[in-house]
Amino acid sequence: TRPDAPLRGFLVLVDFPGVHAFVDAARKAGDYWAGSWLISNAMWRLAERVMDEFGPDVLISPTPRMNPYFHFGYLHRALKRVLGEKAEGIQGKIREVMEELFGKLAGARLSWEEWLRQPIIPGTLLLALPKGIGWTERAQTVAEKLAEIFRESWREGVEEIRDALPAATG
Repeated sequence: TRPDAPLRGFLVLVDFPGVHAFVDAARKAGDYWAGSWLISNAMWRLAERVMDEFGPDVLISPTPRMNPYFHFGYLHRALKRVLGEKAEGIQGKIREVMEELFGKLAGARLSWEEWLRQPIIPGTLLLALPKGIGWTERAQTVAEKLAEIFRESWREGVEEIRDALPAATG
């Protein structure tokens, strides 16, 4: 590439509208956690879908580096997709090392499952998307596709909570 060549692509800010009003509507601590987790989960699912298509480098914020959702969720699934059953040993070692590292950094030892229940992903994502690949030809198409992915991500998070309720109350 030439240094004088124009940049091509989209710098996209995906924002959950009214995030504070949504979370502040909680009446109990559990409601507050659930609202925060739903937002965190939906935003991360959206980020994962985009990373599946374009790679993790498109996610600028929140950074995938030192991100429990990335190391315990996305990386786990990506390794399984690429390596199949061979990924189990690698995944186990990564989880072991990252649990220890995150425990030292956070001052609390949590399992990888517990890390994924923490609502740590903000209600805003910053993405750097290439232009002209799949649905990234026009700004309008990018906006429409991200809105569609967000709605699907939200629905999946709600279904995950709904499916877990009988187990939690039973």
